[in-house]
Amino acid sequence: MDVYLNGRMVARDGATVSVGDAGFQHAVGLFETMAALRGRVFRLREHLDRLALSAAALGLVKSLETSPLAEAVRNTMEHNGLEDARVRLTLTAGGASLLRGAPEKPPQPTLVIEATPPTVYDPAYFERGVTVLIAPPLANPFDPLAGHKTLAYWGRLRVLR
Repeated sequence: MDVYLNGRMVARDGATVSVGDAGFQHAVGLFETMAALRGRVFRLREHLDRLALSAAALGLVKSLETSPLAEAVRNTMEHNGLEDARVRLTLTAGGASLLRGAPEKPPQPTLVIEATPPTVYDPAYFERGVTVLIAPPLANPFDPLAGHKTLAYWGRLRVLR
């Protein structure tokens, strides 16, 4: 499978992001995970609008054009020959350093889109149901980032485990 990385399709195993990328250094980034069925991403526009609103609200970018992102998502699925897919779009602040003053020129964000076959669940889940657990409230309700799908996801993943 290939991934879309900053405007190019590259082999997943050969895709690289700098260790200086703000997503890697400081978890400064956002993501959307989307489902596609019969070649169409479910609520693609809504996913991308949410991403753009979060990117602007958090100061990741001044503005984010969603039409080219939608086209890149579709191209990634088509390039990989997927009609049904799990699509993850990740946007980071690129080479921006949060430890130095404002850069002379705005940093270029890093954009990665990966389309993979969808997750297949055990049919028994749908026939017999599943047992669920309501996790304890470990999240901070006053966290201003709580409503955004940021890369700082460790707390939520810990609860899922």
